[in-house]
Amino acid sequence: DWKRTHRELHRSGISPHISIEDRVFVECINGDLTIKVEDNTDAGEGIYSEPVDYRDQTLDDAEIFYAICGNLILLKIRPFQEKNFRYFIFNDKIKSVERVDGIAQAAVLLPEDQGIIFSNGYYLQTGLIKQFESERTDMMFERVMTSSNGEDYLYVFYNRVEGDYVLMSYNLIRQEVANPIWCHG
Repeated sequence: DWKRTHRELHRSGISPHISIEDRVFVECINGDLTIKVEDNTDAGEGIYSEPVDYRDQTLDDAEIFYAICGNLILLKIRPFQEKNFRYFIFNDKIKSVERVDGIAQAAVLLPEDQGIIFSNGYYLQTGLIKQFESERTDMMFERVMTSSNGEDYLYVFYNRVEGDYVLMSYNLIRQEVANPIWCHG
C-alpha cells in the first residue's frame, strides 16, 4: 500500500525536502529529482539525482508516495505536470537507490524479508538487482505457490487484457530467480 506524503513531512531550508520516516529525503526542485540520506537542508546534494521537465516547481508540486518493506523503501514520484510516475527502490541498509519502473503495477515481498519481486525482475536486501528484458507491461500479481520442500516459490504475474502470464521461480537458499517463463492462455 502506498502512503502519500503530506505537508508535516516537509523540512524547510535553502534546499528543502520531504522526509520519508526520517530514513530518506526527497525533493523535486531546482530542476532535478534528488534523493538524499542526510536530513541536510543547507545542501541540495544527494545519492541519486535525475532531471525533471519543469525546473521551477516547489516542494508541494510533486506527488510523492512511499511504501516501507523492511530495509527497502519503495518510492512513487510524479514531478510537477509530468504524465508518468517514476519508481525507485531505496535500500536503507546500504544507502543506495535504483530506478525500477517495473514495480509500478505490482511488487511482492520475497520470503524471509529477502527483498521484493516484480513482473520483470527482483531486488534483494543485499542490493542485488536483476531485471529481465520484456516488452510486456501492466503485469499484475496473481498468486504465489510454494514447493513441498519449502525452498522454491513460484510467483505468477498476468496481464488480464492480453492474457499473458509470466512465471518466476525464486529459490530461497540461492536467493535467485530462474529465467522467467512467458506464456499465454
